[in-house]
Formats: sequence, structure tokens, C-alpha cells
Amino acid sequence: MTSERKQILEILAAGKVSAEEAERLIQLTANPSDGPAASSPETAIAAKVRDPKFILIMVEPSLQASGNQPQHHVNIWVPLKIVRAGVNLASLIPNDAGHMVQNSLLKKASNLIFQSSMAME
Repeated sequence: MTSERKQILEILAAGKVSAEEAERLIQLTANPSDGPAASSPETAIAAKVRDPKFILIMVEPSLQASGNQPQHHVNIWVPLKIVRAGVNLASLIPNDAGHMVQNSLLKKASNLIFQSSMAME
């Protein structure tokens, strides 16, 4: 038994994680060279988790929210290729221009927050 697996089982015994979470952790730490489990479906799932293709963004409505507007759950799957492309493009922006864009976005965000707080009053 590997030391990682022992640590996961100790955490499970201490009650810090559930059995399902411990199983997921064990699957994530499984090596393809572990023997017969290498061809199991669990190993295939763990391999996919190690090389993600998407990022999931989940927005849940606030429990304290009130009003007449309906509350919605939003789940968005964003391909990581798009995120990486955006990061690569951002690296091409000169520092001065990047600071100007960041300051403009911060100013607009603060205006939106101020307007929404005024509307709540």
C-alpha cells in the first residue's frame, strides 16, 4: 500500500472526508503501474481528471436574496483551450496598456456595485 493511500485512509478514519471523497482521492492518486487496476474504468476516469478539457463554473443563487426576480442556477462549461488562448493573448498586451484596461475595468465594476447598492436601498 502506498503512503498516499495510507494518508487518505487515515483522513477517512479521522472523519475529515466521506467514503466517496476518499475513493475519489484514491482514484486520483492511482498510478497506471499499480498492476491489474491499471485497465479498470476507475483508472480511465482518473486519467481524464488529470488531463481536464473543460472548467465548470457554477453560480448558485444567494440564499438571502429576496425580491420578485426568479433565482437561477447557472452551470457553464468553458473549454480550457479558450482559457489558455486568452492567457496567451493577454501576455502580448504591453504593461502600460494592461494597467489602463485593468483600471478601467475596476472603475466600471465599482460603478456597478455602487448602482446595485443604491437600488437595494
